[in-house]
Amino acid sequence: MASLTTINQIKNSRYMKFCSNKSSSCRYNKELFCQSLLQNISSQDACGFVKGDEYSILWCSDSHGVMDGKKYFIRDFFNAITHEKWFEYLSQENFYIDERDEHGNFKSQLFKDIDEIKYKDIGATLTIVKIYPDKFECFRVGDSPIYIWRDGEIILHSDHDDEIKEDVEKLKERKYFDKIGCVSENGIEDSHDISALSPKIITIKPSFYIWWDVNTKLNMTRCIGHNNPTRFEKRKIYNEDVTLSLPSWTMTKHVIQRQPDTKEKVVITSDGITNVTGEFDFPTFYSSKNACEIMCLAYSRWKQPWVYKYKDNPEQIQTLPDWNRDDMAIVTWEILN
Repeated sequence: MASLTTINQIKNSRYMKFCSNKSSSCRYNKELFCQSLLQNISSQDACGFVKGDEYSILWCSDSHGVMDGKKYFIRDFFNAITHEKWFEYLSQENFYIDERDEHGNFKSQLFKDIDEIKYKDIGATLTIVKIYPDKFECFRVGDSPIYIWRDGEIILHSDHDDEIKEDVEKLKERKYFDKIGCVSENGIEDSHDISALSPKIITIKPSFYIWWDVNTKLNMTRCIGHNNPTRFEKRKIYNEDVTLSLPSWTMTKHVIQRQPDTKEKVVITSDGITNVTGEFDFPTFYSSKNACEIMCLAYSRWKQPWVYKYKDNPEQIQTLPDWNRDDMAIVTWEILN
């Protein structure tokens, strides 16, 4: 469990009022739903919750891309979905599967509607949790993770590390014939990302970017979007047998059975929060009273000085530049005592 000192530090933080203005919550009987959204330069995150009779919904999305003038399309699409439409989309059995009919259209109505307007360089993560009285159904594509606790013990941390390893091995088999912008034949470039080792210590971890046939690269293997493969059409001119390469829209699914008379909590965040937090913060996530407190914790990390450690290099004190602060979104659900 998190110490009271840690929780009190968050509540008394000078950033608390600022984060509170970007947060909201609703209580239905003993269920508490909360959301918090703090945009920066890109302003492409979105999140929300829907209370239902059969099940309730938490969702979070982190968009990316600016190349074709439709920067906010996916974000605005999700924000415009009515409660009734959410249930219509998610009532379809395989709404989360990247399958197409004989005409090339998505079988998933949700994916079909997103795909309706063609755009080449816009994509997004999408994470959804359906909360039933007896189970949690969890769906995720991209790097916006799901956390579920029961009586203080984390029982699900769904991120994209395992699927990245699996996907990259397959993607390395690709052959590129149009090398413009690529530094490797298979279109995978080594890179790095920040990673918090403790509340005060940060490092960088290995990462990579993947080039796709929409003539852009991503630091993830799966997402929704990127559906106008102009790069592929150019490659086909020189090689008719070339295979189309686009990110898979299929969402990873986990089903967690609920247990009566326990304290369960669900948290979904975008990577703007996970970049500056870690497992050492899980007790605080669980003990927090609302999404705003977790947002305040993450925002203070983006603002603080860090001890930077990397291999045998001398330690340095660094502050992350505010222009590089990622957008942050978080939505939570829990049963109150």
